[in-house]
Amino acid sequence: AERLLADPAWETEPEVLAMVLRDLPTLADAPSPSPTFHLTAQPDDEWLAMYQSRTDALPAEALQSLGAHIEGPLGFGRLVLDGETVTIARGTLSESGDGTAWLGLSNVEVAANSRRRGFGTLLGQHLLRWGRDNGAEHAYLTVPASNTAGVRLAEKLGFIEQHRRVYARLRG
Repeated sequence: AERLLADPAWETEPEVLAMVLRDLPTLADAPSPSPTFHLTAQPDDEWLAMYQSRTDALPAEALQSLGAHIEGPLGFGRLVLDGETVTIARGTLSESGDGTAWLGLSNVEVAANSRRRGFGTLLGQHLLRWGRDNGAEHAYLTVPASNTAGVRLAEKLGFIEQHRRVYARLRG
């Protein structure tokens, strides 16, 4: 595979880590009510505003797919501090072929002025608690290998690397 990828006829996407958390921990309630945790079954306007702020405007179809039914319940979590959304993430509950319930975490975003303050970790804990309360036994997520802060956040929550992947396609 490495020889194939060295061929200039191929282009690759960035390397991605798949990380898992076996046996969701029992987490204590948040030590304080601030920031406030909000969880909805569909992305609300505030959630979408933060999600869209990280990239160019998304087409309507892409926005609709965020809340599309996958397999199980969806949870769109966000933390609000002083009336402002400081972090968002999406949780998805699903079941593997052997009947094991999983929580998938995705679309994690922390406001630029709120980074390195523990908000991502706190939101992750809230969503892990939501997953456990709804039957999830394990959790998974993916993060670009180059996203050091994202990898550290996942590790802080107890996730470990399961595997890495790189997608390749022929140029032209």
